[in-house]
Amino acid sequence: MIPGSQEQVWTLTKFDNQIFCGHNNGTYLVKESGLEKISDVTGCWTIKPYGERLVEGTYTGLIMLQKKGRQWQLQHRIQGYFEPTRHIEVDYLGYIWAAHPQRGVYKLEVNEQADSITKSEFYQNPNSKGSIFDVFTINNRIVFTSSEQIYKYDYDQKKVIPFMSLNTSLKEYAQAKQIIPYEKNQYWFILPDKLALFEISKDFVATKRIELLHSNAEITSRDINILTLSSQTILLPDNNLFTICNLDLAKRTTRLQTPIITRIEFNSKRKTQTYNLQSNSNISVSFAFNNVTVWFAFPYNIEQTEKNFFYMLEEVDGQWHKSTLDNISYLNLKEGTYHLKIRTEASNASTEVVFTINKPFYLTWYAYIFYFIVTGGLVALFKRIFSVEVRKKKQLKAYAINQNRLESELSLKTNELMLTMRYLMQKNEILTQLQNKVFQLKIDSSKYPIKHIRDIEKVITEGLEMQTEEWKGAINNLQLSEQGFFKQLKENNPNLTPHDLRLCSYLRMNFTTKEIARLLNISDRGVEIGRYRLRRKLGLYHNENLTEYLMNIDPDK
Repeated sequence: MIPGSQEQVWTLTKFDNQIFCGHNNGTYLVKESGLEKISDVTGCWTIKPYGERLVEGTYTGLIMLQKKGRQWQLQHRIQGYFEPTRHIEVDYLGYIWAAHPQRGVYKLEVNEQADSITKSEFYQNPNSKGSIFDVFTINNRIVFTSSEQIYKYDYDQKKVIPFMSLNTSLKEYAQAKQIIPYEKNQYWFILPDKLALFEISKDFVATKRIELLHSNAEITSRDINILTLSSQTILLPDNNLFTICNLDLAKRTTRLQTPIITRIEFNSKRKTQTYNLQSNSNISVSFAFNNVTVWFAFPYNIEQTEKNFFYMLEEVDGQWHKSTLDNISYLNLKEGTYHLKIRTEASNASTEVVFTINKPFYLTWYAYIFYFIVTGGLVALFKRIFSVEVRKKKQLKAYAINQNRLESELSLKTNELMLTMRYLMQKNEILTQLQNKVFQLKIDSSKYPIKHIRDIEKVITEGLEMQTEEWKGAINNLQLSEQGFFKQLKENNPNLTPHDLRLCSYLRMNFTTKEIARLLNISDRGVEIGRYRLRRKLGLYHNENLTEYLMNIDPDK
């Protein structure tokens, strides 16, 4: 333990062949005998060259160190900026870029004496305000890191824009939380569980040289330092230990090594088919075995306790998925040929397996022939049924037309019958009156020759007899025309007598009370009594019209 170094040491930096220690209590030089304090300003986070001087980022802003003789000492605070500053970078124009731990980055312009700020501009992440936005230097170019991508400063537009060439070539490392210079044009990019060494060209295109999967030790969320011990050896510290990495061995293990697919299983509801890929190049299974499980392994980097795999089934979703298991499953796949690719996160080279799930029986060509035959039979059957139904409908239509014609004729005949009956009643009434007159003449026969009276009486008697036969024929025709009406009325009201039915028929034909009395050979009072009894048998209310009720009865329903 170096005396005086207790508490938090933020940085150890080498300048002018001397080791500077940024400490919670200030800034020290590390000597053989211990620490020598050169600044009392607390919280030295970072130190960067600024011409012949050194500029420091501290808890309370920026300070300048200068060398007098061989001794470094505090020159002054830089006035006009007092924000806590974790990282600083100096660009080729002399601007100081200072990163606040939470807010963002300040672009600071200092005066010639470098003791005060003449102009300050503040920049945040353009896509996510308030997120971590840090500053670093790549090939003398100021860059900004974020959780999404790397940005650069456009001096012409005076704004922060995405660094497209770097983001494209870095891929996932464009989300690096820290960038550490290594050798010329080479930089370490740090992610939470791994780091990689990239060579950056003049066009700012990144080429990966080495990748270290450091999953057996948690990389600290704060800044780390990578120390070069020799040309092929680095020292990597983390929260718990120091790791010595042989870069020559790392280069070998990061060559295009691909996972090995050991076996593939196809499962149905009750059975399983297993294929060993070393002896099976053409895999084809029936549709019942459409649940697939693929087993694989990566025997390289054995020291890596946790391996991450990426897999993609092109025909299903066409994108890579991450897994830490040694198997993956797909359920209820459709028929067809599938290409499954598996790779590790250390390489883009992948292992591919091709397998085919055959069509189910109901989609094969002989199934289609069967469908064609069945469909043809059904079409013929439906055609037959359709023709029969059409013929039935035509017959029903003809029957309905004939029925309508008969009903029209029946209605016409009924009207003619009513007129005939009314005519017969009038005729009967006239003959009866003549008969009565003749009877009076017979009483006064002394005034008229008896012979003429008898001849008139004979004519009247023959007319009445003929009238009786006509009445019988009219009554029979009336009963024939009203059979449907009588039938329905009798079904609805079984207690009706034949006399009631005749009265209903006359009322339905709208005969008057006198006409009905003559037809039934009863008095008008008898007709009224019959109507009253009929209303009771039919169950009509006092406000219901008996004649309208009878006329509304439809014999066809």
